[in-house]
Amino acid sequence: MKKTLVILALVMFLGTFAAAQVLSKSATLTVNATIPESLSLGLDKSIINFDVTNVNAPTTSADTTTMTITAAVSNIHSVKGFMTFAGLTGIKSGKLIPADRLFVQAAGVTSGFVPVTSTPISVGGGFVSTTVSSVLTFQLAAVPTFYPDTYTGDVIITVQII
Repeated sequence: MKKTLVILALVMFLGTFAAAQVLSKSATLTVNATIPESLSLGLDKSIINFDVTNVNAPTTSADTTTMTITAAVSNIHSVKGFMTFAGLTGIKSGKLIPADRLFVQAAGVTSGFVPVTSTPISVGGGFVSTTVSSVLTFQLAAVPTFYPDTYTGDVIITVQII
């Protein structure tokens, strides 16, 4: 009888485990990672000077500046840019040397000197990170009809992710 009671107790004990319910729940966690596009533009010099010695001939500046563009751009965008220039204004005379008298040569980009206002800047797109540099050399066309004066103006270089 003792043996029967032990077997019966064992069956009841195991039956308790078999009849127990296991509760289980799950939840979903969404994980996002955003890697932003980035863009920077730098110039190693911000002033270009011309020493015009012959008003009847083009003058190439002895100064150059290196333009450096650093970007991280998605594969559906690209980096484009342009230069704007309104001309050079005489400090004393107020006379304007028009924008079409200033030219630029971008090493590795342009073949010879081209008008500043028609210089496209294109880096492309679809890269994790890149840095592109180009040395800019400026040239002032002949200025035989302009008064002696100090002329000044700003070239604005704009780059954008489009």
